[in-house]
Amino acid sequence: MKNTCDDVMEKFLMKDKNELLPLSVIVHIIRCKECRTMVRRMTLAEKHASGSLMKVVSHDNPTLDVVMQKVSALELSSGRKAKPVSLGGWIVSGILMIIAMMFFGFYTTPSTASSMLIIAFYLLFALAIVVYCIAFVTSNLDFFVKKISFRKNPVSAA
Repeated sequence: MKNTCDDVMEKFLMKDKNELLPLSVIVHIIRCKECRTMVRRMTLAEKHASGSLMKVVSHDNPTLDVVMQKVSALELSSGRKAKPVSLGGWIVSGILMIIAMMFFGFYTTPSTASSMLIIAFYLLFALAIVVYCIAFVTSNLDFFVKKISFRKNPVSAA
């Protein structure tokens, strides 16, 4: 029994905080009082340990202004400019792709091309849409990560 508990706790500790646990681990934790107690204690310890490091900083704090001015000065001295996110190219290419698909759909009839060729072109268009979406998301990943918050109430650290 102790070996099973050790294995379950090893699996539990290998997972990240918001990652789903395997069903076998969940069932064991529900059934085993020792493991359930240990998980509760670790959760409370993590909550208390991280709580002392978090501190709310008001927006009118003068220290915050000094830090942000130093960060801005470092950005300017490094010579790198922040590249603005432009969606113009993505919108234009998406519209062109839609027009091409509509043109193909309107001007291709089963009498002008074989049905296998039409299916091949539709599959090619589907692949183009998938590649387009993947390229869009990967090239703008930092934008999406900054806009999506996984915390209920984000807190600044000082």
